[in-house]
Amino acid sequence: MIMINSRIPMKNSHSDHPLGLALRQLALATTVVAALGLCTTQAAISVGATGSGVQAFPSIPANTAWSTMTWTGAVGDITDATSMDAAVQTLAASSINTTLGSSATNPPSANAIARFNSTLLALQMRPTNTVKGCVLMATLSNATGGGIDNLEISYDFGGPAAGTESVAGLRAYYSLTGSTGSWTAIPAFCTATTGHLQTVVPLSSTWANAATMYVLWVNDTTALTGNNVLFTTLDNVSFAKAGTAAAITAFNFGLPAYGPATIAGTAISLNIPAGTDVTALTPTFTLSNSATCDKVSGGPTTYDFSTTPQTYTVTPEVGTPVAYTVTVNFMTVVDISNTLTPWEPTNTGAGVRPNVVVGTSGNFGRLVGLTQTHWGSGGFTTPLILNGNTLILDSGGGNTANYAGPISGAGAVIIQNNGQTIGGSIGNTYTGTTSVKTVVTLNKSSGNALCGTITGTGAVITWAANNQINDASSVTLASGSSLALAGHTETFASLTLATGASVNTGPGGVLTVTNLTVGGSVMPSDTYTSSNSSFVTGTGSVVVPAAGTPYEIWAATNAGGQTPSEDSNHDGVQNGVAFFMGMNGLATNPGVVNGKVTWPNGGNIPSSAYGTQFVVQTSTDLVNWVNVLVGDLNLNNTSGSVVYTLPTGETKQFCRLSVTP
Repeated sequence: MIMINSRIPMKNSHSDHPLGLALRQLALATTVVAALGLCTTQAAISVGATGSGVQAFPSIPANTAWSTMTWTGAVGDITDATSMDAAVQTLAASSINTTLGSSATNPPSANAIARFNSTLLALQMRPTNTVKGCVLMATLSNATGGGIDNLEISYDFGGPAAGTESVAGLRAYYSLTGSTGSWTAIPAFCTATTGHLQTVVPLSSTWANAATMYVLWVNDTTALTGNNVLFTTLDNVSFAKAGTAAAITAFNFGLPAYGPATIAGTAISLNIPAGTDVTALTPTFTLSNSATCDKVSGGPTTYDFSTTPQTYTVTPEVGTPVAYTVTVNFMTVVDISNTLTPWEPTNTGAGVRPNVVVGTSGNFGRLVGLTQTHWGSGGFTTPLILNGNTLILDSGGGNTANYAGPISGAGAVIIQNNGQTIGGSIGNTYTGTTSVKTVVTLNKSSGNALCGTITGTGAVITWAANNQINDASSVTLASGSSLALAGHTETFASLTLATGASVNTGPGGVLTVTNLTVGGSVMPSDTYTSSNSSFVTGTGSVVVPAAGTPYEIWAATNAGGQTPSEDSNHDGVQNGVAFFMGMNGLATNPGVVNGKVTWPNGGNIPSSAYGTQFVVQTSTDLVNWVNVLVGDLNLNNTSGSVVYTLPTGETKQFCRLSVTP
């Protein structure tokens, strides 16, 4: 590891140090509160010695744990993150006491309040344009037996879907009192990036044992209607004192599966095709922060699941291990071939058209030959495995078809005749080729809609949600074809546009590609807009980023290409630390202020990279250095800075920032 910061000696301390006095006073105050019984009696989410466990949602949760409200106001009340933060400060937890509604529609329908979705088995927000926004609140109770200064939170974030909004995605907040004006934003959860989110929240003061606190998610309202209103979902939520959590928050085999793993408490179940060889699987799983497991995630070790359930023991950094059971359920595989359908007995065209809505929801469809969807099927929800074959998605021309079933395996996908949508809540994972010959709308609420090598001839590929194409894919468009981002964001490996092909970004959409070729010419790294490029329309951009890692790009301009451990301008701050602090010229190492050392985070390295790309280290002899771990009470790591509070009682100690960009 490269050590790239000057050493900062820590002050000597005495028993009457102000920080020590404050801590003693806080401990006394906590004891008094507990003795007086000043704590909530409602059935909140209990955060015990090993956390809350994973909060899955097989049914509507009690409103003492998860609640919502009708947030009266108008669409224009929230215009940006600043106005949302201000609006949230007017809320009191006591007024957010409505039981969640219920919905079975997918994608989720709009409503004034947050709801439980019985199809997705998740909590959803999709506000109507008659309210200010939608709010969802978790009420927590500290049952650890002691105070909590750093709270670890993780969950699966789904959406957003079609449309644009003033504040992308969700913003999240916490409050130790629930009173108006007490909400603090959680930067890692103020995002539109979907997937598994996890962070450690440094609380503004100690959360006392037996006391209540609140976590709030907010989705603003758009002026749009119907399917253009954005939605978000939360699932598999967990809360724990940092360093004490022992949870598996995500689990998969990397196999074709009917839906993601279901995590209910400490029971995990996965549905996979019957006949799958499960004697040597390499499961991949995600653990709560600082926890370890007796099994290896992602290989090379393999495990035999021919006998289930299997036990996974998760051990927290501090506390008692938790045993998870993983059960595999084998689902029926239905072979799909070119069997004639009763209403189309004479079709002998390029592949007959069976209705691939087969059997029950517990089935898989496995292609055993060229298969073409029937124009009257309206799409399908059954998971399909290409199995080396070709699947033709055919709406019949103008008929509405929504292909929601996840497509996996190797093969080819051909999309022809307009009126089609690639939707559903589970992403496609197939490999091979995709040929688009028509207008198609991409609207996967999570995961990818199109995969592999993609070609478009007479195609208009339209986005109704962010991130619809696999990041490793290449896209080639013939003349007359176009990508219509409709204001969304997308990233994939390469884009080749013939003369006459185009990218319509819509209102502010951004397409990022590593390699761009237009009319046979390779385009250099740049930002292309309608004002400087004829192939771009709309108010957004097509971005070809500079080659190299973020540090290499920064160093080429600001450090003469030197390594992180060097000091290009001899200002006493090595290049890596200057990069971390976002300083492009002369930089200054931080000093000790009020017993703390603060390194500003300039945004080049996310705060979530603590422990991998940067870490605070301490030493007493300038030879042996020890990492300050996540959860250390003296560490406060946010998106804006990393702060280390100098511990008391040491005669001599040094600290530094170690950065490996």
